[in-house]
Amino acid sequence: MYSSGIILDIARFASDATVNTMRRNAALLTILLMLVVVSLTGCRPALSFPSAASEPYPYGSQTPRTTPAFKTSATVPAGVDANLSVPILMYHEVAPHTPGMDALKLSLLVTPDQFAQQMQYLKDNNFTTITLDDWMAARVGQATLPRNPVILTFDDGRLGVYRNAFPVLKRNGQKAILFLISNEVGRVAKGYLDWSMAREMQNTGLITFGSHTVHHAVLPPLTTQRALMELSYSKMVIQRNTGRRCDYFCYPHGKYDARVAKLVGVAGYRAATSEIPGWSRVTDNAFELRRVRIDGRDSMAVFRTKLGPGG
Repeated sequence: MYSSGIILDIARFASDATVNTMRRNAALLTILLMLVVVSLTGCRPALSFPSAASEPYPYGSQTPRTTPAFKTSATVPAGVDANLSVPILMYHEVAPHTPGMDALKLSLLVTPDQFAQQMQYLKDNNFTTITLDDWMAARVGQATLPRNPVILTFDDGRLGVYRNAFPVLKRNGQKAILFLISNEVGRVAKGYLDWSMAREMQNTGLITFGSHTVHHAVLPPLTTQRALMELSYSKMVIQRNTGRRCDYFCYPHGKYDARVAKLVGVAGYRAATSEIPGWSRVTDNAFELRRVRIDGRDSMAVFRTKLGPGG
């Protein structure tokens, strides 16, 4: 156990550092943050962040960022096609629609039948589901993408993804990544999956997990210290419970700025997905990967259109 004085000193260091200083001292800062996390895991009551996501599910009621925070295109390595792109599909929950459901819920909930039809379309039309690892490797010329690649992502870690989407993905041999709100995992009564479900999904070799923070926190208003704790603690919890690296992050509510994006890198993530619409391009910054939102009200014709060039 580390003393409260040491924890306060570390927190003061994280809070006072500028983003540029933190980038130069990323390794040191990460080690210091891990010391705080280790101390807190041994003292659960001390980990008492006020929730930044007090509203009930469904999340997504806030307007996401839809324009890049980084105005300079990423450098494309020699030998990599500067026009290389891939659709990253953004799902939330897979569950039935019910009478009286408002527009927001309808948009976030893809029905089980819809999802099955969409995945069958991908299979019948020779789309290959790839991972974010595959995409990151292709961006730097270390891998070649298959014909018609597509990446499936699910925000929040909802129970319906386990119950309704996972059987379809397993049957079709299709890969996906789930971005977990670490503090919600295990709250099955609230509609979230638990760690045993996560490990069952992971053991198929088809499902990987990324972070969506501890509390689905809106990050831009937070102090550097608080934002880093949301980023680092969720990453550690996911890695501890899955036994695998957690290399990818998804911005809650799609909200971020350049400072937050840089903090994601400081926390040790390789890339982050945004809600900027369109296909993810090799020229985009790795910490604001574009995605194609799949709406629960989409017809199959709309779904097919979203898989066209540029989403």
